[in-house]
Amino acid sequence: FDLIRLRIQEMASRVALHRHQMVVESLANGNAGTIYDGNAYFAERTVGANTFSNLSTDALDATAIRDAVSAMMSVRDETNSPMGITPDTLLVGPSLMWTAMELVQSPVVVSGGAAPSYLNVFQGKLKVIVSPFLTGDHADKWFVLDTSRPVRPIIMQQRSDVPVEFTALESGSGSESAFMRDLYMYGVRGRYNVGYGLWQLAYGGGF
Repeated sequence: FDLIRLRIQEMASRVALHRHQMVVESLANGNAGTIYDGNAYFAERTVGANTFSNLSTDALDATAIRDAVSAMMSVRDETNSPMGITPDTLLVGPSLMWTAMELVQSPVVVSGGAAPSYLNVFQGKLKVIVSPFLTGDHADKWFVLDTSRPVRPIIMQQRSDVPVEFTALESGSGSESAFMRDLYMYGVRGRYNVGYGLWQLAYGGGF
């Protein structure tokens, strides 16, 4: 039964991973379709008298991060008041993991040639999250996010009346298959989905 228990624990971790997958795939496909304001999640749009864009084709580097953070912090609402956005997360896939860590976690930037090294201004400003679901066509995409606010960039919607439940059909459950054939069945049941939150809290690059 120890091996069965390990499989059960793995099943629980797969639920959490599936939620992560849904959130990341929503970001990766955020330049397609439309959201509540009639634009794609990642797009250029006009708010009041100002025009903002949270979409870039630039590859991940120091200049791209600087531009993303500056663009997010400069966003204003319909009354032209600053929204006070503070980016705190950099989301990348496995192929960009080392680039991301070097850009935002290294204490110094090592310059080439005779130029001296200098302090890395990004150190400690962004938390790096590496997702296994940013691969293939999405491998070069990266995202700067503000996850500190009550409303998130991507919202996980969980049905309160259908919580994630684990079901077991084993010897103590009265299962016919367990009693007659020593066949034990385990499953997970839940109902949830993701939706787009505030576009102002996310910036997508590498598209």
